[in-house]
Amino acid sequence: MRIISGQRRGMKLIAPKSMKTRPTEDRIKENVFNLLGPIEGRLGLELFAGSGQIGLEFLSRGLDKFIFVDSSSEAIKCIKDNIAKAKLDDRSLVKNNSWEVFLGTHAGEPFDYVYLDPPYEYSVAKYEKILEKLERFLHASSKVVIEHNHNPEEISHQCYKLYKSRTYGEKTIEILEKI
Repeated sequence: MRIISGQRRGMKLIAPKSMKTRPTEDRIKENVFNLLGPIEGRLGLELFAGSGQIGLEFLSRGLDKFIFVDSSSEAIKCIKDNIAKAKLDDRSLVKNNSWEVFLGTHAGEPFDYVYLDPPYEYSVAKYEKILEKLERFLHASSKVVIEHNHNPEEISHQCYKLYKSRTYGEKTIEILEKI
């Protein structure tokens, strides 16, 4: 697992040893960032951050600041170690919370990018609940990337439109744009 582009390109990262954490494969990660295009903006968020590799990729590609959220203490330690290794402490904030607690207490500027990849199977209804809670923290044109096991049912919410979607074997990537 590594950072694939930007200022920290090629940097190897560590992953938590837990079976709950499934780092995004490099080829899928590269395709996600190709779909997003140039990274422009001030703030990103990853719920279920695992190793922190997605946020570090955003930072390496030029995003100003990133918030990493995970409820696992093992994942939090791994995220902090990877941030320190990449020397991105000044542009990173790590929160040891569930997504519900974080979104219930967060107060700050809107996110330009949000990445969702829970370490277990989530129903479409659960994703839609997260999208509903996220809505107030986004501005028009914010992007929400959802990585999930292939499901023919599209994840949607009235405040978002489908920006792009791709399936890679068992994985589906849906990028929603706030309207």
